[in-house]
Amino acid sequence: MEILEDTILFPQGYYFTVSQVHTDKKISKEKITEINLNTFPPSFVLDDKEVIFVAYDGKAQLEHFGLKNNINIVERFDIWEHINQPFLDTEFDLAEKADTLNPLAKNGVSEEETIAIRKKIKSVMNANFFAWEWIYLGQFDYLMWAKPLTVETYAWSMEIALRNYREKK
Repeated sequence: MEILEDTILFPQGYYFTVSQVHTDKKISKEKITEINLNTFPPSFVLDDKEVIFVAYDGKAQLEHFGLKNNINIVERFDIWEHINQPFLDTEFDLAEKADTLNPLAKNGVSEEETIAIRKKIKSVMNANFFAWEWIYLGQFDYLMWAKPLTVETYAWSMEIALRNYREKK
């Protein structure tokens, strides 16, 4: 990835071949509607419909790019981080588990839907127990581990990730 004055380039393509960025490889500042420094890795929203991740070591560059180009920089609630909490290599008591459901509901994912999503992604997330991650698992992790990653799965994950983005627009 290269961050230029008014463009972000992915000369080698993008992590996810089903993304439009994998083939387009060039994103002008006008197409970036938000930069979110609260995801891991950091991300931005492309054309109001797709979360694009940048290498973690590009976080400062991405923030500078946003400030320079008047792009909204946020720390929006990370829906996927909270959905993926049960798959961390950490024990949570009942109160801590319940504490993830309220913020998810406030950000567009009901308790019933959260349970259904967790059930749907359980085999993907549990198959990657070797990651031994105990702090953070997000959308990027889910997408990296979902094999094969289809256009439908990618779009489904984007729709969920952007619920609280769309509600605030």
